[in-house]
Amino acid sequence: IDRKGVDADIAQQVAAELIDVIAHDTQFRDIVGSFKFYVQWTGHSFHVYLLLNKVLPASFYERFISYSKEDPLRSFTGRWAAMIAQELSVKVQGGHEKKEGWVTIDSSQSPSGKLARCPFSLHVNSPGGFDGIALPADIKRLRDTTLIKELQSYTPKKVLQHLNAFAKLIP
Repeated sequence: IDRKGVDADIAQQVAAELIDVIAHDTQFRDIVGSFKFYVQWTGHSFHVYLLLNKVLPASFYERFISYSKEDPLRSFTGRWAAMIAQELSVKVQGGHEKKEGWVTIDSSQSPSGKLARCPFSLHVNSPGGFDGIALPADIKRLRDTTLIKELQSYTPKKVLQHLNAFAKLIP
């Protein structure tokens, strides 16, 4: 979930709604089978991971997940973004382009071989500085209005003090 010029609490709402939309998408489940969610605060926004229980070919990503500007509703990503935009009355799009005032569901990191943000890594905001820490997030708290403030309060030392609680959130 990328955000540009949008408050983190909006990204939180989009992440919660995305999980709900995916969980109720029977067509998606029919294709991929069973899966689990893993959610992580990136230090700036959220990543929603789908941990599939079976290996799918790379062609699955191109056909069903990759967002197309020319045909936005072709992919699950585009359809999910449209549903979330309608439900939350927020500007939500699929794709990789970050637009001012929009939340983007960016699935471009999904193909095999790409890297994902590591839990407990720093979100760098300037040379030599950071403004957040990537932390596992409790899915049950994604609608909790105090979550962002709590996640933003973590320092490396505070993370170490709460490491056992975070470990329980990692699949």
